[in-house]
Amino acid sequence: MSYHLDKENNPRMNRDRILSFRALLAGLLLVVLLTGCSGEPASQWLRAPGWSRGVYTGLTYSTRPVPVTLDDSGGIYLLHVDQSGENYSPRLTAFDRQGQVRWVKRLDQSFGRISDTEIIWDGQGLQAFWIADNVLYRVRLDNQGSVREAPRPLSGEIDVDSFAAARLPSDEVSVWFSQSRREPGLYRLTTEGEVVLVDPQGTRPELRVGADGSLHVIWAQMPLGYGDMRILYASYPQGVDSGEQAVLLYEQSITPTSIVEGPWLGLAGEQVYVIWALTYRTGPQAGTSLASFVYFPAGNPDQVTQPEVINIPEEYRLEYHEVSAGVHAGSRVPLPSPYTETTTISNLSTNTSAAPELVVAFHTQAQYLMRQYKGQVSTAFIQDGKPTGYQLLSFTATDSDSPVIISDAQGYLYLTWMEKGAEGNLVYLATTAPDMVAAMNRLSAEDVGRLAAETLFGMLIGVAISPLAGFIWLMGALVGMLLTTPLRRGNNRVGVIVSIFLSLAAFWLAKYIALPGVESYVPFSAWIPMIPDWLKVPLQIVVPVMILITALYVAWSYTFRRESESVLNFLLIYAAVDAVLSMAVYGVIIISAF
Repeated sequence: MSYHLDKENNPRMNRDRILSFRALLAGLLLVVLLTGCSGEPASQWLRAPGWSRGVYTGLTYSTRPVPVTLDDSGGIYLLHVDQSGENYSPRLTAFDRQGQVRWVKRLDQSFGRISDTEIIWDGQGLQAFWIADNVLYRVRLDNQGSVREAPRPLSGEIDVDSFAAARLPSDEVSVWFSQSRREPGLYRLTTEGEVVLVDPQGTRPELRVGADGSLHVIWAQMPLGYGDMRILYASYPQGVDSGEQAVLLYEQSITPTSIVEGPWLGLAGEQVYVIWALTYRTGPQAGTSLASFVYFPAGNPDQVTQPEVINIPEEYRLEYHEVSAGVHAGSRVPLPSPYTETTTISNLSTNTSAAPELVVAFHTQAQYLMRQYKGQVSTAFIQDGKPTGYQLLSFTATDSDSPVIISDAQGYLYLTWMEKGAEGNLVYLATTAPDMVAAMNRLSAEDVGRLAAETLFGMLIGVAISPLAGFIWLMGALVGMLLTTPLRRGNNRVGVIVSIFLSLAAFWLAKYIALPGVESYVPFSAWIPMIPDWLKVPLQIVVPVMILITALYVAWSYTFRRESESVLNFLLIYAAVDAVLSMAVYGVIIISAF
């Protein structure tokens, strides 16, 4: 009995047990953190109000955007690309109105590298298209994923570089394709499947079907060396095979070092829009990128306007406003905006449906947290020939790119985009449709656990670098203490208080200099993106005040409360506590700068 009593009363043994218990807790915490931060993000919160979360839909092994389409009952379909060794195959995924997977169809047949894809609902089922090894293929499926027509080539002996497809009012799908810029040639398929040459110098076709059923087509002629890029247009009333003569819309001189993206075609109201992006790598404009557009009334291409450049905010701290417009996209930032603007826009996608206003999704370099620029996905809205609104959608530390945007009959938007993954590209789906927003924004236990783990992990990373930050900030306080030495002579109580106050003011000044943008950062928003607007300002005020009060109390408790009136000790303790708390909350601002 005495042995056990001695064992229980042994201070060293109790201390070892406490240390072991703490180690166990630390290990469990590490497991939680690793579990919460492992795997692909199940969702991404978007920056603009009115949108659902971006739901992770899987990987794609293509660098091209992931197309999306809707059936007549609101079912959603995406076309990914799978890879196995050097073989690739399309993968079709169907989603319901809850954002949940209905079915996945992987085609048994393998192909070479797939360079471009498209998926269209034709009124009876799905038609999926892709280019593999310069051959254009098509497969037909029903809305349950059963193959109605096996994959077959459509392009014959022609080497295909790009293609476009659109559903006509007759439920036929019009298909156009072209060869490369180096060896041009533009073709279309007739309803009987015959290949017809349209323009021996044409490339990069784009198709849109108007509200009246007419088919609008644009394509480009691009020299390899110095010369003029030419954009041509033709319209096909009611989508019939006989169309109007092609019209030259626009031409612009380009150099061999210029990067030309597009052109893209869009319909809005009674207007037809043509957009392209041009990046200059040499000359006086080297490093600049311009996205420009022209437009004209439908049926009157001779009234085409002069080009206008699309300018958007490059900041992420934006004020959104409610608007009454033709599509349901939520609040927007009015254009032109009061913010610093940029023209760096690329990888555009225009709404495939005719709507009262044109919606354009694109990749842009936007500010991200502290002095950084990250590739994000954004949208712009154009009405009556003028950009009227803007939304910053993604807000991630990784590069978000390659958006595709469509709308439904009610004017709600659906968006896919990609982010770089360890293997392949991560694909996300988001929408403004209210039923899906409610379902996809509903937090699950997994969501809460992931957010908690990411928050705790981020705070711990900030705490890890608090000694360095505290040492740097303490220099300001020590300078303040030295400058106020005369005030403390004779143990003047008022002088001591004033000296501490001024020293702490120097400490906070040094902290704010080291954390630029901290005054506009909402605490915890780097990890918890759904903080409501009404809570943001209180957090910006309450959190730093609580840090100040806590650090003051701890420093006072260990000095003046114990009748130790050392200002140096007070400042050292205060700096340690403040640095730990501040870096736990605001350390992400410094970490994100590297």
